[in-house]
Amino acid sequence: GDLAAARALLAYAFSQPPPAAARLEARLVQARLFELEGQTDRALAVYRAVARAPLDGIATPARLGVVRLSLAKGTITPAKAAEDLESLRWRWRGDATELAVIRELGKLYVSQGLYREALTALKAAEPRIGQMPGATELQTDLSNAFRALFLEGGADGLQPIQALGLFYDFRELTPVGADGDEMVRRLARRLIDVDLLDQAAELL
Repeated sequence: GDLAAARALLAYAFSQPPPAAARLEARLVQARLFELEGQTDRALAVYRAVARAPLDGIATPARLGVVRLSLAKGTITPAKAAEDLESLRWRWRGDATELAVIRELGKLYVSQGLYREALTALKAAEPRIGQMPGATELQTDLSNAFRALFLEGGADGLQPIQALGLFYDFRELTPVGADGDEMVRRLARRLIDVDLLDQAAELL
């Protein structure tokens, strides 16, 4: 959060003769700094330049930056952004970059009302995240998406039997306590309203 110090350290880094990979990493940090300062056009230009690097470990987070800013600017559609992010999640795996890509993909799917796709994308990373940076945030995203569905009305647009199937597929995300109980009661009421009494009884 100390942008002045970041600028000073970047200036020092660029005054040195580092290896090409280190210079690209510094450019990636510079793009992030521009983004935080609200200079989105400059950030996007640097992200695009770094994204052409032949090193996937550096190019992948840069491409993530391109997708994120392009989507925010409206220069690509959500469908195109999702396609690009799905490609990136298989391009580089096993570190914080993968989690950042998956979190961005999950948020995009949630914003489009594609809750099953969001939960599936977020859940797929769970067995591998361990103690990676961003693991706690991903778990929070997963929990929030489930709550948005069954506690905040996100699943109301689904047919009751579809909502039930989605609930069962991800039921391990049900919080313990009053919120979990309320999720079950809400879903059971919807099943009762359409005479799915056996399913409601089983759920309860």
